[in-house]
Amino acid sequence: MHPNCGGQLFVPNQNQPPQPGDGGRSLPFGDATRLSFKLSRSYTVPRARLGWLLICVGSMAWLIFGRNADWATLRFFQQTLRQTNGLVVVVSNSRFTSGSDFDQSPIRVIRFSFTDHLGNKRSAESWADSTSLKRDAQVRIEYVETRPEICRILGYRAAPLPLWAGLVLLFPLFGTYLILMAIVGPSNSWTDETN
Repeated sequence: MHPNCGGQLFVPNQNQPPQPGDGGRSLPFGDATRLSFKLSRSYTVPRARLGWLLICVGSMAWLIFGRNADWATLRFFQQTLRQTNGLVVVVSNSRFTSGSDFDQSPIRVIRFSFTDHLGNKRSAESWADSTSLKRDAQVRIEYVETRPEICRILGYRAAPLPLWAGLVLLFPLFGTYLILMAIVGPSNSWTDETN
């Protein structure tokens, strides 16, 4: 009973904003504070710092190696292919190299021309670590039947670097995983400055 309520039981207004110490109910800014704390872990804890480093290094490696990997082998050359004869136009050195630090050689780029099954004349490039092909050499060309512009010399690559060069994409992906785990994962020596 409240002395000023005329003997009536006092019931608090259910629409009243929560007050400090009000039965353990959260303050309106509580969620934002917790979110801010969690986000701060994305750059203050060791695991997250390693994650950012992997993202930076991996992104630079992707720009140099990953985007020049032979993704067409995986994406297109599993489809229905056609083959035809082609002619080597020019053979030259590319700006990419292969081999060890002590024995590097430029990757060779071979420009060729051919006529597809629709009668259209086309030209494209293939790459190889080394080649004995010369200008005007006859070569066998394979191309995607529905997209003849996607083509390569049989046994050669459709991009400067082999497909495994695209594995550098794993570095930024793993770095992102580490950052997410630092934000939502349990506290331990990898996620906190102190135990």
